This record gives sequence, C-alpha cells and structure tokens, in this order.
Amino acid sequence: MIPAPLLARWRNSKLLFLGYSLRDWNLRVILRRLHRSRRLPIHSWAVLLNPENAEEQFWSRNNVEILNSPLADFIEGLTAELQGRRLNG
Repeated sequence: MIPAPLLARWRNSKLLFLGYSLRDWNLRVILRRLHRSRRLPIHSWAVLLNPENAEEQFWSRNNVEILNSPLADFIEGLTAELQGRRLNG
C-alpha cells in the first residue's frame, strides 16, 4: 500500500525512473496504483539501455519517454549538468 500523501505528491510530479525493469514487481505495483487514478504525469522519463519492444510500448502508454542510455552515463551527465548550473547560478 502506498501512503496517500506520497501518492498525491507523485500524481502531481514529473517522474524519472532510473534502473527499473518491467520485471521489477515493486515498479509494477506503484505504476498500477498511479494508473488507477490517472495516467502518469506528462514529461516523465525512464533511463533504459536498449529497451525491448514491450518496454517501449509500456512506457509510451504511460506517457514516459525512454532515454536510451547506460544508467552510469546518464547519472554522470546529469551530475555534470547540475554542477554546472550551480556554478553558473
């Protein structure tokens, strides 16, 4: 069961899924619960390397854009971007 305050916050937030597979039952439970009330927020993302066709279709149906990248590379790029923004104010 997902606590109501957390579920409410998720419904109104953009989401970034890092390292999740459709084989992960925890992810499926969370997505099923979110989907009951409405689709995932527009402009959510999932970082997956070479996703299978079924994964692409699943994420697409849930308004999630796939970023085809190794997770470590994505994290490295995200970290560099955030550090650059912090330095540039």
